[in-house]
Amino acid sequence: MSEEYSLPPYRSRFFHHMKGWERFERLGEHIYLPRNHYIVSPGEKAKYCYLVMEGRVISLELTREGTEHIFNVFEEGSIFLESNVLANYEVDVYFQTIAPTELVRITAQTLREEMLRDPEVMQMVFDSFASKYYSAMDQLRENYNHDALWKVYNMMLLLADGIGKPYYGDWIMIDMKITQQMIGSMLGMNRITVSRVLKELREKEMLLLINNAYYCIRRQDLQEREKPGEE
Repeated sequence: MSEEYSLPPYRSRFFHHMKGWERFERLGEHIYLPRNHYIVSPGEKAKYCYLVMEGRVISLELTREGTEHIFNVFEEGSIFLESNVLANYEVDVYFQTIAPTELVRITAQTLREEMLRDPEVMQMVFDSFASKYYSAMDQLRENYNHDALWKVYNMMLLLADGIGKPYYGDWIMIDMKITQQMIGSMLGMNRITVSRVLKELREKEMLLLINNAYYCIRRQDLQEREKPGEE
C-alpha cells in the first residue's frame, strides 16, 4: 500500500458487540425477521430502536440511477435507530435485513427511562451516536483523500476486525460472503473498478479468495486492540 492504514479507535461502518450490549436485551420484545425484510423506510417515523441479537441488518438508500448505496452494516450486539427514536426524527434511509435476523425492539420511552436510571446505558447510547458520526465523517473523507485500492482494502480491514475468523497461518477469513456488487454499493464504485482492485490486491498477496465466496486478509495488517465486551 502506498498509504498507511490503521484501525480507528471506534467502530466504523461495521457495528457489532458494543461493550455491555446485553443490558439492552431485557428492555424490549424479541422479533424474528426473514432475509431481505425492510424494517423501516425513508420518511417514516421510527417507533422503536433495535438491538441485533443474531443476523445482519444494513442501512441503505436508492440512488437516482436506481442503484443501492449501503452505508452501514449492523451485526450481533449493535443497536440502530436510537437517535431517530429519541429525537422523534423521520428515517432518511432504508434499514433491511440481509440474513434471517433476531432483533429486540425498544420503545423511546423505555430507552429514555433506562438511560436516566442507568448512567452506563446512557454512556453506551452516546458512544453509539459518536461512532456513527465518526463513521459518516470517515466515509466522506475517504472519497476525497484516498484512491479505489485504499478504499477496498480499508473496508476489508474493518470487516476482518469485526467478523474475522482465523483461517491459517497469518490469514484471517472474513465471515461473510461479499460480492463485487456489495463492495460497489458500499464504496460507490462500478463493478469494473471493483474487479480490477480486487485482482490487484490478490496479486499483491494482500487478499485471498476462498471457494469463490470468502475473502481472507493477513493478520499482520490488523492492529491488536480490545474488542467491545472484553475486559
